[in-house]
Amino acid sequence: MNTAALSDIKLQVTGMTCASRGAQLVFCDLSSPKGDKAFSVYDDLKQRLIDAGVPATEIAFVHDADSDAQKATLFKAVREGRVRVLLGSTAKMGIGTNVQTRLAALHHLDAPWRPCDVEQREGRILRQGNECEDVEIFRYVTEGSFDSYMWQALETKARFIAQVMSGDKGLRSIEDVELAALSYAEVKALASGNPLVIEKAGVDAEVAKLSTLFSVWRNQRYANESEVARLPMLIESLERRLALLEQDCERAEPVSVNDMRVELAGQVLAGAEAVGEGLRQLVRAAKAAQGSVEQRVGRFAGFKLGLRASRDDGVPGLYLEGHCRYDADVYQTAQGLVAALLTALASVPKERDAARQQLAVRGKRLADLRIELERPFEHEGRLADRLARQRRLQRQLDLDKDSAGASRMDAEDTKLAA
Repeated sequence: MNTAALSDIKLQVTGMTCASRGAQLVFCDLSSPKGDKAFSVYDDLKQRLIDAGVPATEIAFVHDADSDAQKATLFKAVREGRVRVLLGSTAKMGIGTNVQTRLAALHHLDAPWRPCDVEQREGRILRQGNECEDVEIFRYVTEGSFDSYMWQALETKARFIAQVMSGDKGLRSIEDVELAALSYAEVKALASGNPLVIEKAGVDAEVAKLSTLFSVWRNQRYANESEVARLPMLIESLERRLALLEQDCERAEPVSVNDMRVELAGQVLAGAEAVGEGLRQLVRAAKAAQGSVEQRVGRFAGFKLGLRASRDDGVPGLYLEGHCRYDADVYQTAQGLVAALLTALASVPKERDAARQQLAVRGKRLADLRIELERPFEHEGRLADRLARQRRLQRQLDLDKDSAGASRMDAEDTKLAA
């Protein structure tokens, strides 16, 4: 029996932080009340509390309440402060145990197997309706015992569940819950009292963590290598497009609404009103003809003026063409067509500036990736050290033998050599 548990429980009974007659819960899944000469953690703890001065009438086991009516009576006594220490297991004192009114402390004498069991336990005190402003939760472990492995297993399981439930679409790997499970050989070694089992549990946990980090690093490295292979071609393509955009910027003639001139079908239209009407008739004719072939219909501001294929709504659109193509928004009114044409012309330098910026970004990205690819896994040395220690512990604990007595690692080495 952990003496710290007895001291904490007695202290909480004699000096509750709740307003009046506070209560507390003690959870233990590894035992149950016996009522006979057989040893029981429950009976032992109760007797120790009585010896320490806690009235026996204020200590109760949830196991003594067999029916729903008896449980309701017991829980009411806890809420009213008549029972101040209630002991029970997660199964019997978890869901449905509404005794939070005066709870000031909760004690985990052992660790359950599932993270949800911990939540259920602590959910008895961390809930609405508790009159205590501050509460305390105690978790007891014994140095050099199996307690550390149990809490390590809970941590691994909880982390696995949290990673799955986070909904992170960028998550590429999660920790394996099986790493928290014991093998038959480990149970045998543990039963023998070998302290190396506890060390192996810590080493296994660290190896699992570092292996996960290495897997993430390796997958990211593969992605970086693939991107480094693609980026030079993308940069080269973007450089060619930027050179063409530069030439289009040089050929573009400055035009405003007041001095617009457009060549349509061999005729030069001057002024926004004439240009707008000419474009409107052109679009109307193309729409009536239901044509779907792009055609050049004139020139504007140093660029070829074209009419692109009808869209889903049946309205043809205009575009400017130099070394590159610049689509104008679709309009049917004269004023809208003029504004769209001027906007398409203004987009030429904007596309050039955007290409310059994109080229700079891709160039920097390529340089950064090349530097990143030169960096090794930052925990490589630690992982190698822990793996070596893990293999030594396996040999010392006789965990590297298969059913025939042969070393699994030796068998793997033989396969690699073959």
